[in-house]
Amino acid sequence: MGEEEEQIGRMLHFFQDLSNFVDRINSVVLSIVQQLTSLYQARQRMYISTFRHVHLKPVFASLSAVIRVLMTLDLLVTENDCIVSAWLAYKKMMQVVRADPERFGWSAARVKRFEKLLVSLDSTVLAGAMFQFCVEADFEAPQEDDGGGGGGKRIDITDNQVFLDEFFRLLSEDLDENVSGVGHSAETDHRLRLMGTFGLYVLYRRLVPQNLRPDEKFYKRMWEVQMVAPCVPVCGKLSWFPADFLRQHAPPPIKLQKLKPSDPASFRREYLKAVQKKFAPRVLSLHKGLCQWCVRVHGNCRPVSQLRGAPLPNVLAEQSAIVVSGLLLCYRVRNCLEEFMSLHLALDASISRSSIENIGRCVEVLKGLQLTFHSHEAVLAQGVSSMMAQLKAGMKRMLMPLRQRLSASRKMDDTKIDVLAAVTLIDDVFEGCQIMSYTRCCVTELALRVVLMDGIVKPDVARELARTLQQIKLLAEWQTHVKRATDMSGLYWSREMLAPLFKSLYQKGGEEAFRIPYILAAFSDPLPLIESMLHEDDTGATK
Repeated sequence: MGEEEEQIGRMLHFFQDLSNFVDRINSVVLSIVQQLTSLYQARQRMYISTFRHVHLKPVFASLSAVIRVLMTLDLLVTENDCIVSAWLAYKKMMQVVRADPERFGWSAARVKRFEKLLVSLDSTVLAGAMFQFCVEADFEAPQEDDGGGGGGKRIDITDNQVFLDEFFRLLSEDLDENVSGVGHSAETDHRLRLMGTFGLYVLYRRLVPQNLRPDEKFYKRMWEVQMVAPCVPVCGKLSWFPADFLRQHAPPPIKLQKLKPSDPASFRREYLKAVQKKFAPRVLSLHKGLCQWCVRVHGNCRPVSQLRGAPLPNVLAEQSAIVVSGLLLCYRVRNCLEEFMSLHLALDASISRSSIENIGRCVEVLKGLQLTFHSHEAVLAQGVSSMMAQLKAGMKRMLMPLRQRLSASRKMDDTKIDVLAAVTLIDDVFEGCQIMSYTRCCVTELALRVVLMDGIVKPDVARELARTLQQIKLLAEWQTHVKRATDMSGLYWSREMLAPLFKSLYQKGGEEAFRIPYILAAFSDPLPLIESMLHEDDTGATK
């Protein structure tokens, strides 16, 4: 048995767990689609009274997120040559085991059971076909109940025009929101969310009648996403290309010559040149942003007892703004660095010496943000519940006129009752606990979609409510966001830059030696990932 076969053998338990996880995702996707189909029915009472005006955007966003997980897993498998070659070697070894199982201490029945497991892994997980398997499922088939029975009436999705129209509407809104967010000062993970949007589009193409010609205008909009994001960094050195994905899973309804860009490969080269030209000014601007933000932090993020004379609401509002602006700055730095690095890795382009110095400066900014957050973590953690309480009080004030108007109404129909119940639910969630957990945020977001149905609140109030809830969600998980945005594990695949970075620092006579700890901290981020690997037997080799 060779080294590759041994590595696959050590990873089989993990691959089986991954297969179970993928099966669970497929079940969740199927359940969400079928429940939404049952809800958005033209003759359904709840749809007529309420949900014809309600757009469950959070549900579609969650559906997009789980589909993106499958797309990411496919990339991890197909882009890893070691997994592909080792799996082929392992399958060849199993042919020898099948021919003479007693030689390896196995019975023929055990070999047969084991091969069933391998066939299951070979057709989905290790074939990089998890996303395809999910979207090609029979969504109209009734799900099996707990007793294992498969009986039941088929769910009509293809002919449910109400559901398909709602799906397309939210898909279009999601595309516009993510495209407009790329490059914006408030951008977070909009590029990654584009992956889920494209996955939803493929799912939509599978759900509509197959004899229906795809919308050419919408396909052009999807194709033109490359103009702002031709390459999306996923994780590590992996990148996702919108054009390649569309051509593989959703063939264009028109000729490629009519689409812009007509040649995605050459456009990526041109886009890389533009990114290289803008990289140095962007890094300089981000470094200035770090300095300005640090001044605000050291001046305002102190215990409330030390801020005498300042009104408490003003102090909390300023600290809340500092946390949110710091998180957005972390994401801006990360997106700038990932865009530059992923394009060079994907296109196998060389990086100039001056660019390496700017990459070091970018890493320094990101780690500076992380350490500043860490040094003020006690103060921020102490006041974050009060910051959220202030934001929740602001939302309740905006919803109070609506609640009073509905409570005073003498004639209550189903729509008004549902809106009043949603407002009451938001109040109960806000009053129940100071900390907003993920579940509480989800419940609040879903209830808010009922409140924001057409014709209930004014557009400016609706935008303010959505903006405030977004701030609450950022504050509720600010530590998670800081960790996610400042994690530089991807530098493992660019570790060759460490020596040139140190060389450029030492050539300056020690004037910038203070930058060394930040760079070392960034290049140390991959260590937990390396120590957790399963395919190597010698776990002490990384220590």
